[in-house]
Amino acid sequence: MPASPNLTALRLADWIDTPLLGISKWRDLKDLVINAAPTPTEWREIAALPRLTKLYISQYDLAQAAPMHSVKHLELSPIDSDAQLSLIADAFPNLESVSVNCRASLHDITDITPLRGIKGLQVSLSYADTVVGLEKFNSGTVHLYPRPRTTDI
Repeated sequence: MPASPNLTALRLADWIDTPLLGISKWRDLKDLVINAAPTPTEWREIAALPRLTKLYISQYDLAQAAPMHSVKHLELSPIDSDAQLSLIADAFPNLESVSVNCRASLHDITDITPLRGIKGLQVSLSYADTVVGLEKFNSGTVHLYPRPRTTDI
């Protein structure tokens, strides 16, 4: 099925097994969901999208990613123990918010310390068992879901 040249949102599931080559032709793409790991060439194609502001990805290697200056909102659903948070600042230099869903992660500790150097960044963590580095962030900057339970009633 041919897509409109004015396509603004695209969701690709892993089971579709569709390569991302040629995705850069959709210059109006703003919202992209990818559930398969991009190749270095595909990362470059994604980085070439001038209006892409939201990227959702579950299988990835950020060490292969080209810098994506237009992405402001990043959502990661890592499927292994390394969410690669230390690589986010270089791959997404203009990031305003990052959300990490740790539900499928094999690791029970999430270290958000590498994100502290990104000015004004809002961080959301879902299903993170233990969070390291939380004390290095200003109050209201990091949001945990589900909210931790307290004994105060």
